[in-house]
Amino acid sequence: MTDGGPQESTGFTYDASASDDGPEAMLNLLLDYREEEAALRRRVADRLEIGDLDLLGLRYIARASERGAMLRPSDLRDLLLITTGSTTTLLDRLEARGLATRVPHPTDRRSSTLALDEAATAMVREALDGMQASVLEVAESLDDDDRATAIRVLRELIAATRASNR
Repeated sequence: MTDGGPQESTGFTYDASASDDGPEAMLNLLLDYREEEAALRRRVADRLEIGDLDLLGLRYIARASERGAMLRPSDLRDLLLITTGSTTTLLDRLEARGLATRVPHPTDRRSSTLALDEAATAMVREALDGMQASVLEVAESLDDDDRATAIRVLRELIAATRASNR
């Protein structure tokens, strides 16, 4: 039993006894933001009656579409770090819900590409528009120097996280 005072970090967070404006506080706030975003994603997945992984798959399909790139089922498998069988099952669920389709590859008859259905785009947009507008408003409220610093820090955090995963 403890006295309720600050405890040693468990590894799930950064040192909570550090200052309220130090690097640990910033990283803990990023963890809090990620938790809030994850809760929102779960609510969106519930509205679409799909699982979290299915929603992540839709996100990857949408990203590819926004970039004008083709995403094959094998690409999605690699991004989600799941098996070929699990990818097939996931895509079957998305197709059954009318959220995504497999489209014949334009140059490789043996392959297909993935596309979002209009229903998925409309439902996800409806579910996320308010949150995205609020978050964009916060980002837009930063002056150019603060935004540049935030972008640099976030890129460095992403790079550090990727490097530790290898």
